[in-house]
Amino acid sequence: ILTGHGVDQDRVDAISKVADVAQIDDLDGNGIVNHLSAAKVILCEGGPTVNSVLMTAGMVDEINITMSPMLALGESKRIAHGDRSWRAAPTTHRHEIGSNRFRRSVSVS
Repeated sequence: ILTGHGVDQDRVDAISKVADVAQIDDLDGNGIVNHLSAAKVILCEGGPTVNSVLMTAGMVDEINITMSPMLALGESKRIAHGDRSWRAAPTTHRHEIGSNRFRRSVSVS
């Protein structure tokens, strides 16, 4: 979990008992990319802004999309935004569990 330094330290200490937490100075795109750049595998469950940061930095080579009958409302019209395009190969895997559908695609860019 990445977070800034201006958060409640008691909450950071509590979540640190069950997850790896890194407090970084720069929570914008550069700070996130710099902190994660040495990682071999990153699983990111982010919204459009976090997804865009990682895609723009060229750090996304695979995307997994879960489609559920539940709608989460918000302002975004996409899973990412920005100037760089991310092209996916045809879907490599589809799976259904109940009313949920899962799709896996890999980058061709």
